Amino acid sequence: PVGRRRVEGYGGSVGHHRLSAQDTMFLELETPTQPMHVGAIARLEGDVLRDGQGRLRLAELRDRVASRMPVLPRFRQRLMTPPFGMGRPVWVDDHDFDITNHVHVTTTMDPGDADALNATVTRLLGGVLDRSIPLWQMWFIEGLADGEIGMVFKAHHAMVDGIAGVSAAAVLFDFERDVPTPEIPEHRPEPPPLMNDVVVEGLADLVSDVAGAVRGAADMIREPGSVADEATVWGDTLASLAAQAPAMPWNGPLSRRRVYRRCHVPLDGIKQVRAATGKTVNDVVLAACSDALGRYLQHLGHAVGPDLVLRAVVPASVRADHEHDEMGNRVAVMMTDLPVGESDELRRLERVAEAMAAAKESGQAAATDQLLQLARFGPGGVMGPVSRLALRYRVSNVTITNVPGPDIPLYCMGAQLRDVTPYVGLLDNNTLTIGVISYRDHLGFGLVGDPDLTPDLSVLADGIVDATAEMADRLA
Repeated sequence: PVGRRRVEGYGGSVGHHRLSAQDTMFLELETPTQPMHVGAIARLEGDVLRDGQGRLRLAELRDRVASRMPVLPRFRQRLMTPPFGMGRPVWVDDHDFDITNHVHVTTTMDPGDADALNATVTRLLGGVLDRSIPLWQMWFIEGLADGEIGMVFKAHHAMVDGIAGVSAAAVLFDFERDVPTPEIPEHRPEPPPLMNDVVVEGLADLVSDVAGAVRGAADMIREPGSVADEATVWGDTLASLAAQAPAMPWNGPLSRRRVYRRCHVPLDGIKQVRAATGKTVNDVVLAACSDALGRYLQHLGHAVGPDLVLRAVVPASVRADHEHDEMGNRVAVMMTDLPVGESDELRRLERVAEAMAAAKESGQAAATDQLLQLARFGPGGVMGPVSRLALRYRVSNVTITNVPGPDIPLYCMGAQLRDVTPYVGLLDNNTLTIGVISYRDHLGFGLVGDPDLTPDLSVLADGIVDATAEMADRLA
């Protein structure tokens, strides 16, 4: 078989590794107006990263990142795509790998304030990644008014999901301030497989998948009770996906333009609400987003009645414990209700918690994971068009994803990571995402929209800050 070896360390796989059906779907979903990368935006201490003349130590930063590549093998691999959709793409070593293609520096506009940083982030996160080289970039941003250094990291969704991205960041950064850059070991890329071998193995994988499906069908025949239970879950999940969400101003066709806003809220207040009400941190976050979305709709001149409920896509990790250090995607989809018209803080939180509990108990995550896995039986090149067609049907109003991050400081070449917010890309007809990540004692919110459909996105960001503060004041 085309090499599938395992090595010790993060990422596990080196050699040639075929993309999963879900990873391939993210490749096929990509269009010029729908880039499929995810990322993170951070601020770092500035003085430590500059030399005696005040210049960014870019060469040393590149060496630091390059020194981590042996334990991030996927970051030195590019795509090899079989012709005519004859099998899923394969990750192969990039024989021309050059760290300067991936780690860059830029300068933000004057006066270097939050708005200028947001504009620079929006520019850097635009467009699609070059598929002829490994699918990631890291940008350091100079010119911030406070003397700090901004950082933008982006990687294709075919490489990482939220959990894998956090794990990768833990490798790229240090847990202590004074960690010397190790000597960069010589890298000997493996020769790429013959395309004929890639096609043959792809066909062999398909045969193996079909054989596994036949065995599964035989097991179901022997256990008809479990089949009935699973069919009920599938039916409920498909019915949930088929229910059309209410029309919102931002549910429309995507343009190439983007707008990015970030905000932070103290984690202590959210934890106090959790402790006082018995709900989860995620419940509190979703309730705050519900309140903020209601305020944002009113700002846009949209009527918000007490019964208005939006539908949110809430991605859920289905990784097993042993998969947390693996690259790629193990994400399923849950749909939940956001009672944006509910004016009472406690009742809003209770309704959010009830909706999330029902979504979890329904088995939506497992069912949608199985649905995505079924895509491996389809011919190459069809998942993207089918998925884009499905997006024309308004199944949700907003995507909200919440990923736990480290609760201790991280460092880059001695510079402490001050704060971080995520970037989650947009989908056609669902042009508003809210990414959330915890770091130390704060939650960072990254809001992404299409400026033609989500004007004044800072109003939504301010609304999230206000909503969480009011919940802490009234419910904690």
